[in-house]
Amino acid sequence: MSLISLALSLIFACTTETENDSDTQAALAAENGLPEGESTWEGTFKAYGYGIPTTLLLENSGGDLSAEITFTDDPDQPLGIGTGVYSMTGTHEPGSGLIALAPEDWIQVPETYVELIGFAGVYDPSTNTMTGMAVDYASGADNSLTGGPSSLTWVSGDGAPTDFGDGELALPVDTRPYSGTYQCIGEERELAGELSYDGEGALSGTVSFGDLSLAESTNTFEVTGVHNPSTGGITLIPGLYTETDRTYAAFFVETAYEPAEDRMIGEGRVNVESCPSERWQAAF
Repeated sequence: MSLISLALSLIFACTTETENDSDTQAALAAENGLPEGESTWEGTFKAYGYGIPTTLLLENSGGDLSAEITFTDDPDQPLGIGTGVYSMTGTHEPGSGLIALAPEDWIQVPETYVELIGFAGVYDPSTNTMTGMAVDYASGADNSLTGGPSSLTWVSGDGAPTDFGDGELALPVDTRPYSGTYQCIGEERELAGELSYDGEGALSGTVSFGDLSLAESTNTFEVTGVHNPSTGGITLIPGLYTETDRTYAAFFVETAYEPAEDRMIGEGRVNVESCPSERWQAAF
């Protein structure tokens, strides 16, 4: 297991144990749910070996997240990148407090171009802090990750904590294979993998994609992520490649589970350009 996957697994493992009765679940949701509506957070993202001052404007709707993130040079360790602003979306599970955010696209490009990064972590209401890892994506040519420990602290926003909801869009608690197709800038590619859900918000598994079919060439990387059983939302965070002979970048996945069809529909995210919507289609 890669260091980034191990770190994320430890984050996801540090969740509050729940009992089965609904009163206990409601209490835990009130304790670990992010504020609903708009909120502002400030802190530091660790990337490229540097601490980067960061402000996050977050919109939370039942655990479905959208955000605008602004970063600037650290005056004590200037990188010469100036100020950048980009959008993110993601998923929050209120029982565990888990959070995953995938980068979307630039709003303001900095003076020096840098790679967009995401975030995976957990919300601690006792300190009003999101703590975890800044996360990017590996490639077959350079199978490494540059993100590091990161944290953001609540500044403003007084929405009520996210509650559990009805849970009607939950993945089964199991480890299951899936297959399908996805498309980004180029042609449609075959897709396969395995996804495990622990019933408390945490996901882990693999993504394999073909060039263009899986039979021609298979590229596989690890993923971790977060699932909200009430919205169906799924955000997958890429880890290191375990199988590849290409230079393709791994990618984030923003998708949602549809229980009636037992499938996921969404999109991949790689660097600046999102893949077309609803072009990640995978069935269990």
